[in-house]
Amino acid sequence: MNQNLKTVGLSAVLAAAATLPSQADVTINQYLSIEGYVAASATFTKVSSGGLLGLPNAGKNYTLFDSQAENLDRAFVGLKGKHGAFDGEVSFLYIPDGGGNEAGILDAYARWSQNGFAVKVGKFLTNLGYEAFHIRDMNQLTRGHLVDFPGGYHTGIDLSYTAPDEKFSVGGAVLDSLFGGQGFYDGDYNLKNIGFEFFASFKPNKQSKIFASVGYDSKNDDSFRTDGDAAKDQLVFDFWGSYDITDDISVGAEYSYAQNKASDDGSRAWILFAKYTLPQLNRKFSLVGRISSIDRDFDDGSEYRFTLSPAYKYSDNLLFRAEVSHLHGSGNYNDYFFGLQAIFSF
Repeated sequence: MNQNLKTVGLSAVLAAAATLPSQADVTINQYLSIEGYVAASATFTKVSSGGLLGLPNAGKNYTLFDSQAENLDRAFVGLKGKHGAFDGEVSFLYIPDGGGNEAGILDAYARWSQNGFAVKVGKFLTNLGYEAFHIRDMNQLTRGHLVDFPGGYHTGIDLSYTAPDEKFSVGGAVLDSLFGGQGFYDGDYNLKNIGFEFFASFKPNKQSKIFASVGYDSKNDDSFRTDGDAAKDQLVFDFWGSYDITDDISVGAEYSYAQNKASDDGSRAWILFAKYTLPQLNRKFSLVGRISSIDRDFDDGSEYRFTLSPAYKYSDNLLFRAEVSHLHGSGNYNDYFFGLQAIFSF
């Protein structure tokens, strides 16, 4: 593409972002609104030894608006509807070079809410997990783990209750599967082998939150496992907590455990997270540090990822983010990642 065209396009985006109101859904009328974002990235990865769980072999890899397995380039748009006690959303996600899953319907659900109770039916995201699904809501470019652990999108019915002071909430769901299926961010659509998840969260004060959950997937046939026990029942526990030490410093931690019921082996994963927002310059700069790990019994494998990610908030609608991270895994696998990302949200 012509470089001058790229420069003009970036200037136009910056000018538009500077004049947009704070990030919020775009209202169509009293019943309908639209949300969305576009994320674009440039990455460099250097691998110093053999591939691991599908990761590239030794060598160097550059990407521009085509982050491939990392899925750092996305376009998302969601149409929300609300009338009285009912609301819902249908959303669409596009990922360049998504390995056969470039685009598709992401959310497709309806929900009834009244006096703290809510019932949601359709296709929706799991309640489990500390790190956000949407790039717009993340604090760094990459995820802490190589797989979507402990859950993903699925189809089913979700019931929840939130206390009037919003300090306590609890819920559960009956699903086609706990883990994502082989299609476009979905479950396995097999209602003969259903999944379950239950959660409870507590906010002792404005600065902290504690979350605990458990999930069960019967005859999970969509695991990242490659051995004969992949299509067996899975039991998952996920616990995380977050705390704002000050207005500028926040920390978080997560521990997840998944057990295969056929062989009783398990996978353990954890994340330690810290974020510092510079009080100077209108709090536009921030720095994230993260250490994450996953350890697996079925192949005696393990990985550790060390991450630093600075960010600059140009406006409420435009964010620039960078990351440098090192992934060290079994078999002396070493992966060095450098990335830049721009996210335009509305």
